Amino acid sequence: MNWQSRVRPGSAEAYAFATMCVVIASLARWGLGLLSEEILPLPTYYPAVLFSALIGGVWVGTFAAILGGIIGWWAFMPPHVGFSPLTLGQQISLLTYFFASLLIVWGADHYRRLRQRLEDEEKFRKLTVDELAHRLKNKLATIQSIISFQLRDDPQIRDAI
Repeated sequence: MNWQSRVRPGSAEAYAFATMCVVIASLARWGLGLLSEEILPLPTYYPAVLFSALIGGVWVGTFAAILGGIIGWWAFMPPHVGFSPLTLGQQISLLTYFFASLLIVWGADHYRRLRQRLEDEEKFRKLTVDELAHRLKNKLATIQSIISFQLRDDPQIRDAI
């Protein structure tokens, strides 16, 4: 069982994981803001959206994107810690963030589906190989018993060998 299979997509644990990712991204952005005020408000949320979508699925990734956008707007776009009307640049920044986040969620969902399909195919291959090996053993046992029976009952074959 891998790390992605432990949390069921869309579960409460997946949403808690997404919230934790957004909180970590917010703390990272806050720490970067201490270094310089010129840092963009939203880039730290992209990994949070990606990990949330990989672990929790489409709706959890979308939740992380929306939560990250709201926190980024509230905490890191001037004036800080408040919802004020957005300038044109801020509007474009938020729209770009949401568009990129939707692409990330779509890509993560595509990856999740592809990975699941490959895992299912691998299970099927393993089952098929195991079944073929079992049938081969049965055929060899049948052939061996027929030969043993023939050798035991026919003295000419026994003497020829």
